[in-house]
Amino acid sequence: MIEKTDQFVRRRRAVLSVLASCILPVSLLAQAPIRLVGTDIGTFGGTTTELGNGAYSLSGAGTKAFNNDGDEVHFAYETITGDFDRRVKIKSVKGGPSDRNRGGIMVRDSAEAAGRTIKLSASGLSENGTAGANSIELWTRLDPQAAYAKLGRSYGGLARVLPNQWLRLQRIGNYFAAYVGTNGQNWSLIVDQYARELGDKVMVGIYAASASADASSTATVEYENYGAVQTADTTAPTLV
Repeated sequence: MIEKTDQFVRRRRAVLSVLASCILPVSLLAQAPIRLVGTDIGTFGGTTTELGNGAYSLSGAGTKAFNNDGDEVHFAYETITGDFDRRVKIKSVKGGPSDRNRGGIMVRDSAEAAGRTIKLSASGLSENGTAGANSIELWTRLDPQAAYAKLGRSYGGLARVLPNQWLRLQRIGNYFAAYVGTNGQNWSLIVDQYARELGDKVMVGIYAASASADASSTATVEYENYGAVQTADTTAPTLV
């Protein structure tokens, strides 16, 4: 049984790799912009500014990062039922002295601070550029009573890639896959997992948070091209 499961996992990843390579250039995909609604998760407030054509500027404060007592982030989201495939370009991650000024793509089952969550997080540098995670990571909290768990490793060097850091988060049933890229066309799978705890209907979008000891310190994240990933080939490959 273990051998068959391993074969299935290898085949699934091979199929996803093929699909990821069939992405059409963003410039060729004419799609209506997705309108996101801003909301605060946790105690501290933030703002969502829509700039048009899938571009947003988000600001968020807060003192918490990956605690087990709930999030403090500003979240701009859409509600999706079932499968999805969303991507966004991060232009900048700026903030105060915090080493966890961050943004990215987030999936939540509710607006509760300790709700079940998966987030593909891009953490920038502090305001003086001397500290900060400077990396991309996937974090999950599937038990509302637990702290976040990081899946896989940290992918460093975010500052070198900005303003062209692309993130992508895909759901197929209970399977979630996280990708990174630099042009919105070619993607690298960095981590995947099953998350049966998340319901069929979820909140999906982008966020900003600072996690500073000074609650007045605010992180600002600039986004472009938030939208759905579309493939050139809509026929699923056959598993053999």
